[in-house]
Amino acid sequence: MVARWFVGILMLAGCDQLFGLDEVTARDAAPGEPMLACPAGYDLQSTISPSRYRSVQTLTTWDTALLDCNGDGDRTHLLVLSDETERTDVLALLATRGETSSIWIGLSDRNIEDEFFWVTAEPVGIPPLRQTPPWSAGQPDNFSGNQDCVSIVGAAGQGAGLFDDGTCDSNYHYVCECDAWMPEPGNY
Repeated sequence: MVARWFVGILMLAGCDQLFGLDEVTARDAAPGEPMLACPAGYDLQSTISPSRYRSVQTLTTWDTALLDCNGDGDRTHLLVLSDETERTDVLALLATRGETSSIWIGLSDRNIEDEFFWVTAEPVGIPPLRQTPPWSAGQPDNFSGNQDCVSIVGAAGQGAGLFDDGTCDSNYHYVCECDAWMPEPGNY
């Protein structure tokens, strides 16, 4: 009995290589956080959480970015920024890759105008009020009545790193996130 259990543990230990997953060890998870098994390509490691990120340098629409991120696995989705600390952490990680363009994130008000929801069931901790950063000045503005998807303004220039609502068919780079949260289709 003990021998079968030990063999089972040894077999599971190689699953990351067998299925092409990055190895995630206990040191990658914050105390009390579950360990994550993220798909290969999620090579940006947060310094503050067990989340891992995949930066995509292809210009695409919000919907295409959403489908690509969700297609990576059960716990992958467009970037969700739980708080200001994660926002600044992710921006720093992207800066190490030379990312200076605007990027899509998993925030929209597609279901109800002016009620923003993340693509997961995470509460909208930021932005709590439309006048409060991290929105760019005058945002969200729903210009022309069809700006429902949110991007982070590129790293260079005025408003860099702040949120902006735009048309969902605009083309931006995007970031996928692998964490403990599953996509919540009712939010988008």
